Amino acid sequence: METRANFVAIGLFTLILTAVGFGFVYWIAKYDEDTPMTEVTVRFRGSVAGLIRGGQVMFNGIKVGEVSGLAYDPTDPQFVKARLRVDSAIPLKSDSVIELSYQGLTGVGYVEMKGGSQSLPNLLQSDPIPELTAKNSAFEDLMSGAREILARTESMLSKLERVVDTNESKINNSISNVETFTAALSNNSENI
Repeated sequence: METRANFVAIGLFTLILTAVGFGFVYWIAKYDEDTPMTEVTVRFRGSVAGLIRGGQVMFNGIKVGEVSGLAYDPTDPQFVKARLRVDSAIPLKSDSVIELSYQGLTGVGYVEMKGGSQSLPNLLQSDPIPELTAKNSAFEDLMSGAREILARTESMLSKLERVVDTNESKINNSISNVETFTAALSNNSENI
């Protein structure tokens, strides 16, 4: 009988601990939802590959919201509009830098917001939904530079190929002259 009582006490303790854990998780989730959120629209030039609905929005490295929607811009096909739900308390200014960033090597995209002038008004306290344009990310700049270098290299190699093709016989003659000269030097090395 005594052994059975220990199992009941352990089981009851486990159930209470599990209920407290679920209650804590529910409380944290409710606290997260209670934060007043504001809508912001951000326009990105070009592709937003890796950015998905529910993706993170960071302000100076702190998570402040999520991506609530993605759509192309019907007025300009070069842009994609991202609808963001962000914490109303962040100091989003008109000169804040917004860019698409990627987490490590996974390629998962997120929206990064940085800084802004202290003297400018907070855009989240204005009535219409603020619409901002993101700048190109460092990754996009790197890819653009790599494409440019690749195009230049391809152009240079095609020019070099044309020069070799048009002067093939002259190059062969020059190589044979060098071989003759080095053979003559080798034969007369004692006299030199």
